[in-house]
Amino acid sequence: MAVSVMGMGWTLAYYEGRRDRIETELASLAGESERPYKQCYPCTTKASYYQKGWHSVTPAQVARAQLQVEKWRGRMACIIRNLIERKLV
Repeated sequence: MAVSVMGMGWTLAYYEGRRDRIETELASLAGESERPYKQCYPCTTKASYYQKGWHSVTPAQVARAQLQVEKWRGRMACIIRNLIERKLV
């Protein structure tokens, strides 16, 4: 079953809206930006699918993403610390 390029673009617009919302929510929680807001788009456009993705994000998904960021931040700190220790030896 082939997927049309147009169909893929609409789906990608939805996922880009979700991704951007989570990124801006995390930035606002870290104090790097203000609370995110998106304007309303008319129906039947790719922008409306972006907005649907934007509004589909739940607080639980933002919390899960925040835990992932903290986990990776801890791993990166450990990796950097190990590299510094190797250079000192």
